[in-house]
Order: sequence, then C-alpha cells, then structure tokens
Amino acid sequence: VIFSILFSLFKSLHFFFLMIRRPPISTLSSSSAASDVYKRQILEWASAQGPVAMTSSFGSQAAVLLHMANTVMPGIPVISVDTGYLPPETYQYMETLRHELGLNLYVVSNMEWSPARMEAIHGKLWEKDNEEAHKLYGAMRKVEPLVAALDALEPAPSVLLSGLRGSQTSARANMPRVAPQDDGRLKVLPILKMTDNEVERYYQDHNLPQHPLVSKGYVSIGDWHSSRALLPGESAADARKTRFGGKFEECGLHVDTHEKPEMTVEEAVAKSALDIIADTSVDASTGFATHLVKKRLEDGDMCRKCKDVQAKLEKDGMIDLIGGVSIADVTDPTSDGLTIAQHFQEEKAPFFVVKEEGSDSWKVIYSYMQWKKTMKKAQEA
Repeated sequence: VIFSILFSLFKSLHFFFLMIRRPPISTLSSSSAASDVYKRQILEWASAQGPVAMTSSFGSQAAVLLHMANTVMPGIPVISVDTGYLPPETYQYMETLRHELGLNLYVVSNMEWSPARMEAIHGKLWEKDNEEAHKLYGAMRKVEPLVAALDALEPAPSVLLSGLRGSQTSARANMPRVAPQDDGRLKVLPILKMTDNEVERYYQDHNLPQHPLVSKGYVSIGDWHSSRALLPGESAADARKTRFGGKFEECGLHVDTHEKPEMTVEEAVAKSALDIIADTSVDASTGFATHLVKKRLEDGDMCRKCKDVQAKLEKDGMIDLIGGVSIADVTDPTSDGLTIAQHFQEEKAPFFVVKEEGSDSWKVIYSYMQWKKTMKKAQEA
C-alpha cells in the first residue's frame, strides 16, 4: 500500500515538474534533428489542454499532420469540408487515408446552401474576379459548415489543429503556432515551420500514400474549378498560381488567424485554468469565492488528506462556503484540477483557491486551518 501511494505521488509530481517547466512553444527546439520530437511536443501539449479536433482538406500534403496527430491522439475527430466541388481523386484519397490511418473522419457540407442552390441564386462565384464573390464562396462552401460541425462535436473541442504551413502563402508565413480564436478555442499549427523537403521526407519515412493528383503535376489541391497542375516551366514555388487563377491566396478558412497574437503555453494554460474557476460562486457571509481542488488517486479514490478536509468542512459547518470544486485526477493530465494546479504551480492537494469579491486576483491557501481562519475573520468583519 505504501509503495502504491509513493508511486502515485511520484507520477503526479513528475507530471507537474514537466508541465510547469515546459517552455513556451516559441522557444522549443525546432532544429532539423529535433524536428519530429518538436512537433510531437506541440501535439502532446495540445492534447493536455482539453478536447482536440482537427481539420483537413485532404490536399497534396494532408497525410503528414493526419498521421502525426492520429499517432499522438488516436481517434482524434477529423473534420473535412465537402464543398460539393472537390475532384473525384480527393474523395478517393479521403477513403484511402481513412482506411490506412484509421481516421475518425467527419465529412460535412453546407446543408442549407447546396451547390445547385448557390449557383441558382448567386451564379458561379468562382468565375467572378471580385473579392466579395471569393469571400462569399468561402463562407458558404467552407466556413459555415466547418463552424456548424465544430459546434456539434461532443465533447466540444477547445483546441483545433490545422496543417497549415508558413511557406504556402504570405498570410500563413505570419501566422503564430498557437492563437486564440473568436469562438474561444485555441488554434494550433504543429507543422507551421515544416519545409517542402521535410514534408516529402516524412511521406517517405512513414510510407504514406500520395494524393492521386500529385502524380499529375498538382502541388496545391482544392476545388476542381480552382485548381490546376503546374505548367511547363513552373515549380513548387509557383503553387499558389495554380489556385483561384492566381488571383487569391486564401480560401476563407484561415485568413484571420495571422492577425491574432501568439500565445505561449503558459498563457494558454493560465487562460484555461482561470476559465475553470471563473464561475466559482461568492459566499455572501464572507465576500470570498473559494474553489477547492481535490486529488483523485489511480484507484479512483480520493487522497487521504482530501477526505480529512472534507470531513472537517462538514464538521465545522464550512462546506457551504465552497463555491466550486475541481478534481485533480492523477490518471488524466487534462482534468480541471491538474490544469488549475499547473497554473498555480501547486504540487500538493487538496488546496483552496480564493478571491475576495471585487478583486481581480486569485491566491492559493494550502492549509485548511489558514483558510478557515481567513473565512472566520471575513465573517466577523
């Protein structure tokens, strides 16, 4: 029994040591030798932030992140938007990768605006040269169905992975690896700095199947009406000339991302932890909000000290002063309690996180007697 307790404690402390001292994504090594390890670190970090989903266009280089992410997070939901205008080869490629990589694939489309209805009302938007038509097409065929699919996923993803790379367009070159989105999610781009040569080498090293159109000279693949093969004299550097007649770089899904500031790992975790405790209710008799973090062991039972504190709370009539409870599950690094503990750099549980009404800052009280004394003093004030 003693060995089991010590082993559980070691695992918990080891997890905290790694996470608290893990550097911001922007400072992790990205040298060629450490490239795969670096990308895996990003994916492992993302998986610890909450439910994760990813998007894929199943284009010419899609298999790289699909393979990486599904290796680190088997069964991760993969959303692909069917615009109604994809080349037959792309649909075939979806099925090939679904089977070979064991993908948990969701293929979605705009149920309100079918291609036929869109063309009847707005015409063939891709044939128009103006930016308004291009944006409307992107919104109807891509953005709206993706947003609906993300909102329908259970559990709701708090992190969204994408396989964008900085070398693909000038806008993507300025994108951060981690950025908060307007919907509250974090967008993470694990292969943002990956070069064309590294992509090619990854395909070879992992024996990944290529998109059928690659052998026909396609380097960038989207809808059939807006994609073409390279012409004689063109190279991979001319990839964006083969999309949208060379008039536009972006499809509408990612154009706003580069305008958002990059977040470090610490900032993202802090945001997540503070979101968890934000709804902690304030006790009217003390004017304090108290959030209690308790630890659950590997056997599913609460730690001994957690039980002791619970008993004292009930015996002393203080239980109603607790406005929120989170569990630090040593078997689940994404549990709310561990997220809070990581943010406040607490390696022991239980502990109290308190904030006085009107204050903007939370503080940790580890001792039950100290917390009780603070609450009693507040009640008497």
